[in-house]
Amino acid sequence: AKEMIIYPKDKIIARNISWYEGKTKIITLPYFLIFLDRKTQLPILPKIGQNSNDGWFIKTNFNYYIDEKSYGTLYVDWLEKKGIGTGVEHTWEIGDENNSGETSLYL
Repeated sequence: AKEMIIYPKDKIIARNISWYEGKTKIITLPYFLIFLDRKTQLPILPKIGQNSNDGWFIKTNFNYYIDEKSYGTLYVDWLEKKGIGTGVEHTWEIGDENNSGETSLYL
């Protein structure tokens, strides 16, 4: 990464990050966001599997960052028995820390 910003106990933002396999560049992203305050980290690769409730599934997520007061995770899933599912978890702060929260929606 060309730049990393660390917010202790909250998140790490890496800007202009590239992934290499050996000497070959695979991908460059404008940013990569790692949440430190979540109980479990979301995987980078899609989760692929099968169960009796969903059938076969592919579950993906993408962390996004607008600024230090507005960021979250987008979800795009395909479930054999239920179809396409999309969702968002958005963390926001207006003014000071007393006016903050998280909004979640999944359709």
